[in-house]
Amino acid sequence: MKKLLQIYFVKVITITILFFVQILGTSYSQEKGMAALTPMGSLGKFSEMEKQIIFNSLQESLSTHYVLASQKAFEAAMTQAFEELDFDECTEDQCFALIQQILQVDNLFLFNMTREGNFTQLSLTRVDLDSQRLVRTAICEDCNIKQLNNYVDGLVQKIF
Repeated sequence: MKKLLQIYFVKVITITILFFVQILGTSYSQEKGMAALTPMGSLGKFSEMEKQIIFNSLQESLSTHYVLASQKAFEAAMTQAFEELDFDECTEDQCFALIQQILQVDNLFLFNMTREGNFTQLSLTRVDLDSQRLVRTAICEDCNIKQLNNYVDGLVQKIF
């Protein structure tokens, strides 16, 4: 009988611990930081549809890790930053810092696509509050939109 009580006690303790670990893990994963995404840059031949599809995929991937400010909020913050800073004061780092301050986000993401012939490069940059940059790139030859979307998701994963 004593042995059965010990086994039962161990089971209850194990289940309780697993329950609390699961709750803590769930609440931790639900806490997303705030971030902003600049409008996408592109150089080379990309159709408007191709750019929109890839940008949508980027937003989806980033939104699994961050709560993203809307593009309208970003544009309004950018306009406000340009109004507050003199032309010579508005270096890239200073403007980004002010935009982050206005939007109250810790991270700002920049995404660029470059194409020359059949060669495509994707670049994702994360700028934090200290203007520290983390840049990740992916390259592809003869890629279709589906492949480019996979590279976008991979870039987001590489940023973390």
